[in-house]
Amino acid sequence: MPFADWWSRKTATTCQGCGEPVPALARSCAHCGAPNRARRVWLAVAVLVPLLVLALGILSIVVPRLPLTSTAPRDFAWLKKAMQDCDAEATKQQGALYFLVIPLAAKAEDEGRWRSKSRDEVGNAILLGTDDALEGLRSRGLRLSAENYGFNVRDGANVLYQWTSSSGVTRLTIPDADAIETFNIQFQTDRQKSDTAWGSVFSRKRGNCYWVSAIIGT
Repeated sequence: MPFADWWSRKTATTCQGCGEPVPALARSCAHCGAPNRARRVWLAVAVLVPLLVLALGILSIVVPRLPLTSTAPRDFAWLKKAMQDCDAEATKQQGALYFLVIPLAAKAEDEGRWRSKSRDEVGNAILLGTDDALEGLRSRGLRLSAENYGFNVRDGANVLYQWTSSSGVTRLTIPDADAIETFNIQFQTDRQKSDTAWGSVFSRKRGNCYWVSAIIGT
């Protein structure tokens, strides 16, 4: 059967005058001459369908070219707020010693570049300034590490303060720290527990929360 005949039968409507089938695009019924009221609807369909096909064709070309992930810079507002909240708490409770530990990870090939920016090497960690850490996170040169780590503090009298293993950004506190004047810190990871080197000695300043941004497990 020719396509034209098949299409005519599939789209035929019923004449409201005599009840006989009428082709969808016919102006009037061939049997009784009554006008075909359904013609306008089918004319609109005939116009809209090609437009829809064209639009879908354009989308199929454009969509695959869109980036799969956003490259927009991230501001890490939540991390800045965590820093501010820790500072506010330390200001209120000056007898306590506060730390906000921000564990970071970097690509192995970038380790040398980050070591050149390091403020201190703490065992198997590279301690970074806050500005460098945030800039690295924004530019995706760094990422927040999901690795478990141990964070330890030792005061000037060699008293050791330890917490259970942590992961992610964590706030840690020594509540009764009036006697602590100096301290140094240590990181240990599950992969490198044998590395027990300590970092340099810090002089304590009361009312400060110490933001510890460190690339761990290097």
